[in-house]
Amino acid sequence: MQKYGSTWSHDEAVLALGLYFQMPFGKIHSRSFEVRRLAKLMNRSPASLSMKMCNFGRLDPSLAKRGVSGLKNGAKMDQTVWDEYVGRRDELATRYHELLLKLKGNENFDDDVAIKTPQGLDGVRLVHYRINQSFFRRSVLSAYDNACCITGLTGAKLLIASHIKPWSKCIDGNERTDTANGLCLNSLHDRAFDKGLFTLDEELKVVLSASLKNAVPHEVFTDYFIRYEGRQIVLPERGRPSEVFLSYHRENVFEG
Repeated sequence: MQKYGSTWSHDEAVLALGLYFQMPFGKIHSRSFEVRRLAKLMNRSPASLSMKMCNFGRLDPSLAKRGVSGLKNGAKMDQTVWDEYVGRRDELATRYHELLLKLKGNENFDDDVAIKTPQGLDGVRLVHYRINQSFFRRSVLSAYDNACCITGLTGAKLLIASHIKPWSKCIDGNERTDTANGLCLNSLHDRAFDKGLFTLDEELKVVLSASLKNAVPHEVFTDYFIRYEGRQIVLPERGRPSEVFLSYHRENVFEG
């Protein structure tokens, strides 16, 4: 029996916030597959869950900068959960997964895509990495509405949530799961970005490395890189790339 009109618990609000960060804001509604799936597990109506998620929109400064607002009214619990987790996205990813696991009874990762896994991780560390990386991937792809920010290419199996500051160089789990440390790139541009063959300037415009031309065939350089040089990336709905992370990439990864 669905919980019509019942008070939301702290854990239920955490689940709503977790899904909020993994969906484009404009696609949060009661007809959404993701909303309906989680609502069924929570024994809530899709309308109730989507409303709770939209309540978080009013607290999201990245939406406010774009002139987008969520629902005007919300419970004190919304603010409490937002303040608790918005700056600790890694903890949100872990808690969201724990709560989802209780409802589902089995692990849930991005089974249809390859998650890049660093060497040397096993056991608990590997599971924790996959939880955070799955959450990071969904958050980044949803922020860019599931399209490459360079080319506009769509198709989840061809897209990568690429870290701006490399995963291995992040100082903590929050940097590793922060949407502002991610770009939605197709697999080719993800590889080139990881290798420092291009970067983004302060205006989020593409800057090519001098060595890129010799690193790829001429037609690839012409069709997939030179045509985008100097262009600004497609900006995300939320989680605009942080200048702190971009500066690190320009200074420590980019070949110049």
